Amino acid sequence: PSPTLFPYTTLFRSRSLLVTDTPDGSLLLTRISAYKSRNKILKRKGEETNVKSGNRKISETNRYSKIIVKGQSKATDKHFGLAASSILAEATDSGVKRERVLILHGETNMNKDDAQKRANWERSARMGKAFELTYVVQGWIGNGGELWAPNTSVEVSDDLLDIDSSDPMLVISCTYRIDENGTTTTLLLQPPEAMEAEPKADTKKGTKKHTKKSKETGVKYHGEAV
Repeated sequence: PSPTLFPYTTLFRSRSLLVTDTPDGSLLLTRISAYKSRNKILKRKGEETNVKSGNRKISETNRYSKIIVKGQSKATDKHFGLAASSILAEATDSGVKRERVLILHGETNMNKDDAQKRANWERSARMGKAFELTYVVQGWIGNGGELWAPNTSVEVSDDLLDIDSSDPMLVISCTYRIDENGTTTTLLLQPPEAMEAEPKADTKKGTKKHTKKSKETGVKYHGEAV
């Protein structure tokens, strides 16, 4: 059978690579872009909006107070025994109050630095994925006059979902549709920490900086190749 991309996605993300595509359909592996889109997602009372629907997902289910990565590296004449076979690294998430430990085993040979990066990535990715927004907006061009595009940061302000984010959200994916009702774009957004090996967020705050209320809920409502 033909190989698929799925087995490699964990490896890509552990290296802080965003897997997306280009306008011509080519696969693009890139890092988080610093570009901030002129488009904004605004859903405020009494104001016109192009937002057709929205969903906010907040869940601490996949966050752990401590993440331990175990691995091993190739032995040499100077690097052997436990030093090569018992690589260990830890990362903590102080936003998780009760003790929850996750132990992971490296998929490939790794040194201490690789293991630490993997542990840091797991922590930051799980923090980021704990907060997720999905919006369906009218049209493919946003209110800033730009095409909605993945790997761009956007400002989100939504009174209905009780979101007033001072920190931009990262567009993870865009799905463009056209039907009898016209054109729409479905946007999946996450905090940038979800794609960063070293989280910039204060782990003590967790996901609270993106929303006024931090309880589990299911409320309905440009980069370069590397």
